[in-house]
This record gives sequence, C-alpha cells and structure tokens, in this order.
Amino acid sequence: MYMRFLRINALADKLDTLINFYDKAIVPVLQNTKGCRYACLIQSARHKGECISMTLWDSPADAEEYEKSGRFRQLYDKVRPLMEDSSEWKIQLTTDYTLEYKPESDEPIIDSYDVSYLSEVELPETKKYSPMYVRIISARVKSDKKEEAKEIYKNEIGPGLRRVKGCKYAFLTQNLQDENEFFSITIWENKQAADNYEKSGLFDEYVGKVQHLFADVYQWKMKLEQKSGKKSVTSEDMSIDQYTVVAGKNF
Repeated sequence: MYMRFLRINALADKLDTLINFYDKAIVPVLQNTKGCRYACLIQSARHKGECISMTLWDSPADAEEYEKSGRFRQLYDKVRPLMEDSSEWKIQLTTDYTLEYKPESDEPIIDSYDVSYLSEVELPETKKYSPMYVRIISARVKSDKKEEAKEIYKNEIGPGLRRVKGCKYAFLTQNLQDENEFFSITIWENKQAADNYEKSGLFDEYVGKVQHLFADVYQWKMKLEQKSGKKSVTSEDMSIDQYTVVAGKNF
C-alpha cells in the first residue's frame, strides 16, 4: 500500500468552498481512479486554513498514473484560487547542524509514503462535517533501526492502538524520500477519544518502546531538556499533529 499527502493552505473565506469542492468533485474522481482506496481532507486543529488531502493507494504506480493522466492537475488548478500565496520558508537542521533555508514553491507539495503497517479493519466511512480526528506522529529513526521500528509497531503498538477505545484505525508509514522518517497515523471517533488516550499514559508507554530507535540528535535533546527543564525545537524532533476529518470516503 502507498499513501500520498497533498498539503493545502486555504484562504480563510474559501475554506468552506474547498471542503465542498473536495466532497463533490475530487472524491468522485478519485473513487473512479484505478488503485485509489481511500481519500479524505483533514484540517489542522491548530491552523484552520492548513489542510491535507490524504489518499491511500494500492501502489505508487497507480498514484503516478493518476497524476500523469492530467486529472490531478485539472483538479489542482481549480483548487489553486482557494489557496493562500505561499510566502513561507522551510527551515531545517542539516547533518552538520547548520540551518538551511528553502523558499516554498508554488507547485503542489506532495509527500509520498510506503505503508509499513495497517490495522486489519476497513477504513472508516467519512461523512461531511464528521467529528472524526486524525492524529499524526512523525519521528526520525536511526538508519540501522528501521526494520526494528516496523516490527515493534506491527507486533505491539499497532495492535495495542486498535484496542484503545475510540481508535478506529492505525497504520505506520515510511517516507519514500527520506527512509529514516516514519509517521504513525491514527483515526479516532472524535477528539475526546484521542485526548483520553494521551492522558491515560499509554502514549508515553508506546514512546518508551521505540525511544531507543530515535535519531541521536533527538535522544541527546531529550536528555538535555530533562536536566535543564528548557525545550528547544530541531528538525529531528518527534512531532504530534491533530486534524479534523472534514470530507472523504472509503472506496
């Protein structure tokens, strides 16, 4: 399986138009596209205009064929007037610990992921204005620990998440452009269920199972923060983002 993220920053007064267009125009096209199994539009809980089109495919070849067919570009061109003009800059910490600045492109920002683990249940049917929540955790893993990370998630974390009340779906993905970056993606009945999970202590327990696999910079930073009580942010951090599902469908 293969996952594709398309990041969209919508204009504040065009957000409802975007959601309606996704539901009425984009979903029907994807539903009739070979290899596309699931599509949903998720909206950031922290930045209301920040949305992601999350699609699940049988293979990278199916997604590439869709993009090359021209249908993706036609739909994207219709969405483009609803988006903010990008004036952001990407900032990341390079391997020699210097800051690197890159201007954002006006081209669509698409991230590609291999699905390393998916829970053996049907993806939840999504309806407009659904209260369902998506929780995305990203972390960088040591190069020689990637397979171990997959095994721990497959045998312990994934099955454990599926037993948590309110968790509808869980899967682990690996960035195809950066194989050391992993995402744990869970879909919940609502935000309260996701919050209860984190407050229960189970989240910290699962982090403890994989903490030794994290990139060295992140492990060093955690130890430093424990001593100093101060927090800093680097590109090696484990991050947690939460999104509301605003449109989508399981095919």
